[in-house]
Amino acid sequence: MSSHDKSPLEIFYDQIRAIAGEEYDSLCRLKIKGKKSQDYEDHFQQQRHTAETAQDSDPNLCYTWYIKTSYILQEVDNELDVFPKGRGFHFLELGCSPGGFARYIFWTNWLARGTGISLPPRQGGHRNLIEGKYRRRLTLVEADMTMLNLAPDEPSLLRDSLAMQHVPSCISSRQFEFVICDAHPVPTCVFSPLVYQRLLLSQLVMAFERVELGGTIVIRLTHPERLYTAQYMYMFDRVSDGQVFATKPETMHGTRGSFYLVAKNVGGTKESRRYLEMYLEELRRLWWEISKEDARVLMYGDMNFVASLETMIRPEVLARIVELGRPVWSVQLKHLERLDARLAQRARLAEE
Repeated sequence: MSSHDKSPLEIFYDQIRAIAGEEYDSLCRLKIKGKKSQDYEDHFQQQRHTAETAQDSDPNLCYTWYIKTSYILQEVDNELDVFPKGRGFHFLELGCSPGGFARYIFWTNWLARGTGISLPPRQGGHRNLIEGKYRRRLTLVEADMTMLNLAPDEPSLLRDSLAMQHVPSCISSRQFEFVICDAHPVPTCVFSPLVYQRLLLSQLVMAFERVELGGTIVIRLTHPERLYTAQYMYMFDRVSDGQVFATKPETMHGTRGSFYLVAKNVGGTKESRRYLEMYLEELRRLWWEISKEDARVLMYGDMNFVASLETMIRPEVLARIVELGRPVWSVQLKHLERLDARLAQRARLAEE
């Protein structure tokens, strides 16, 4: 296939692979092998089944998952020194249930307070399991984040946006030193690109609106080698003057492409504040495009207000994306190699 026949997403992926090195090549080969393997498919299908049924069928598994999620944030904090320990602060967590992240923060800082929003259990959301000794320090809002009114302040949109819910005052009335974005579609739902995109954009808009100048945003993303993800990473690089770090915890989902991006000192300088304000307005417009009655999915070019493909394939930009992606790919490769070895051993034993 010539470069003229490839989509922009494929062109960007090829450019990343050309400079990412042998470790990333090994990861790509193993992922291709996994896509062709029934053993891999069976393994991941079992993981999905466990996630889908855990909430209602196994309270012990739910609690184990709750504790493990606290270890995830502990890994992020240990590596990147995100949260202060000797003073109080207020954080906002988008997608806060079952509560493991808040539990870790409260456990390490008795002065910290938090506000969290989560999909109600009656709509498929996770139950919040945070213990009583921590519960009084968390203001919990149960709401569908994608149905909150995040539309631009334009008279032409007022009538249509009135049908949406207002952002709760405990969130809209203040700024937060830390914003954590960890919401994801509930596992019991059939995957929908539109739902995933609306949820991610809702988190981006709320994070950019509510983070205080000089604050920190922690967000879960997937696959740094993909164009849309790379554009988000480039955006965070600009709103934090390059104080952006990527890490992939090993407690859970080691074989998957998910990772956490940490942006510090967001809007802390005149230049980064200008980008923060500009991107917020564009994100709100894009959120409206995929949230209104005749909604559509994201299309190529929608994120060009951050950077076009031509910008994203510049050598210095590619080098920065690869720099951020390497720790993610390294952990994913290690866990996929372990999985591959286990599946191979199981296959040998089955043949004996």
